[in-house]
Amino acid sequence: MSRTTTEFRQALLAIKAYPERRERLRQLRSACITPAYGLASGGGSPGDPTAQAATRTLPGKQQEELEAVERVIDRTLRRSEGEAVMTVIELRFFRKTHTLAGAALAVHYSPEWARNASGDFVRAVQAELGYS
Repeated sequence: MSRTTTEFRQALLAIKAYPERRERLRQLRSACITPAYGLASGGGSPGDPTAQAATRTLPGKQQEELEAVERVIDRTLRRSEGEAVMTVIELRFFRKTHTLAGAALAVHYSPEWARNASGDFVRAVQAELGYS
């Protein structure tokens, strides 16, 4: 298997793992930030819970991949056909409910357009990960 193919697959795996990782990060960062009322301050808990929640991240490579996918999503949404591209990506890779041709039909584009758009998206993630 060529290096390019391996890197493309790694980017594709990062895209497919994005929804689960985004949810895991959200859970890591959600913390009770209600102040402890009472006479004693601190309540025995070390540090500031809000600061602790804000600094929680996923393990190294997973966090890098999550951020790379988020940067590509942001750039894609700024394009003229960005909403359609993201619908295809969501249906095909995030929700895994459609084939590429089915996702193309859902946004009223051709399967060839969807194949090109999704390939461009994966290559953009690949570049963000430093594989290009």
